[in-house]
Amino acid sequence: MVTPSPLGATRLFLLLAFGLGAAGAVFGQSVLYFTDGDSSRLQAVNVTTGQLVFTATTSSLAYPIAVRDTIALGHRDSPGLTGQYNLTDGSLIGSTQAPLGTPNWSQTVDGAAAGNFNYTFAAFSNSTTVYRTDANWANATVAFTLTGSDLVGITYDINTGNLWVSDTNTIYQYTTSGTLVSQFSKVSGRAALAYQSSTDTLWLVPNSSSSPLLQYSKSGTLLQSLTVGGRSGNVFGAEFQAIPEPSTCVLLGLGLGFVAWFCRRRG
Repeated sequence: MVTPSPLGATRLFLLLAFGLGAAGAVFGQSVLYFTDGDSSRLQAVNVTTGQLVFTATTSSLAYPIAVRDTIALGHRDSPGLTGQYNLTDGSLIGSTQAPLGTPNWSQTVDGAAAGNFNYTFAAFSNSTTVYRTDANWANATVAFTLTGSDLVGITYDINTGNLWVSDTNTIYQYTTSGTLVSQFSKVSGRAALAYQSSTDTLWLVPNSSSSPLLQYSKSGTLLQSLTVGGRSGNVFGAEFQAIPEPSTCVLLGLGLGFVAWFCRRRG
């Protein structure tokens, strides 16, 4: 039997660590989470199979959503965490936290996890304020204002570092400082918006339970229409699990590879 050299073993462990991390990220990206805060409901659907993964109970009016290693839900009418929920079954992790009321906001829906920050906005109007908060939906600051026609959906694009927002008829791409980059027309109607990094596409979850989920390319091509039986209506928040920035994955792989190499040298 051939014994790999320390350098060969290092490369093997590094590639294995990086590959496992990447595979885990892609697998996690098949599940889309969405909120119906008026009904205190959180659901998840596997967009590969079209099947519901779970239906869980949340705090009332928990619409702003950010998904990392947990599902962090904010409050529609006041900044601050309402609860963190398990990715697998939607069960509550720990206790809920009372919303933090400064600055005041109202009718904020949907959300976006962007690094260590979240984004949300005041919806249902033609001129709205985009807020940036910490990962627990607290310490809100005004990022910028934008215009549209009944704005509802927002999500973060890890590949460009930009935000996508949707109104009744259009999906827009903005920088995080508020500069319009691009836009395209979509199927008319209110819908939450989620970016899927594994496919580099956008998903709309319409407000009506009878409407299918819609997947769009970033240039505006409708890729598929996915009917999900038993899903909730009045949905105003949707996200896939955020994955680390590409540089973070590389650093994680290098770190694990170094640990493996060091252990072999010590052994």
